[in-house]
Amino acid sequence: MALSLPNSHEHGENNLFTRIGGEAAVEAAVNIFYEKFLDNPEINSFFDSTSVVDQIEKMRVFLRLIMQENTQYDRDLVRKAHAPLLERGLNDHHFDIFIELMEESLQELEIPKEIIGEFMLIAETYRDDVLVR
Repeated sequence: MALSLPNSHEHGENNLFTRIGGEAAVEAAVNIFYEKFLDNPEINSFFDSTSVVDQIEKMRVFLRLIMQENTQYDRDLVRKAHAPLLERGLNDHHFDIFIELMEESLQELEIPKEIIGEFMLIAETYRDDVLVR
């Protein structure tokens, strides 16, 4: 499923959110990601007591905000949300799975490799916050 990417110069913005395809790309990526996520027993069990609908909305907000250059996602909120999961064994391996599933999701949307790479670099900066270190 390919999305047509907007010409960022036409919209006066050059942030990653615009270049990745805006709201349509975020929506599609989150939907594909959660299909993969829910099928992966190594990570889906961490969220077995959490509303999937709530998680999907949180992921949409997270992706929108981290891709906009002028917005900083609340890293303390990320730490607080994931701290209980550390007690259940959340570690780097699980974060690697998250990154891999997100990359696969963006590839399925035929997002250009350089844009996916840029997104992956941004997402990686949240590893220590997710793992509360």
